[in-house]
Amino acid sequence: MSNNCVSDHAAYYPSITQKYHDLTMMYLEKNFKFSKSSPSDLIKEYMKVYEDLRSTYKKLKTK
Repeated sequence: MSNNCVSDHAAYYPSITQKYHDLTMMYLEKNFKFSKSSPSDLIKEYMKVYEDLRSTYKKLKTK
């Protein structure tokens, strides 16, 4: 470990946005039909899933 605690911390604990991205990509890998869809469909689905994750997390966090 270096003397810089912030960078060490960031290296081991991804940001919440990185977690949303990772979960979104895992979902899309399992459920999105890449061969039958356009790139714009992929972007739309990515944004939808990402926002659903964000809003669900915020709802759970406020309870």
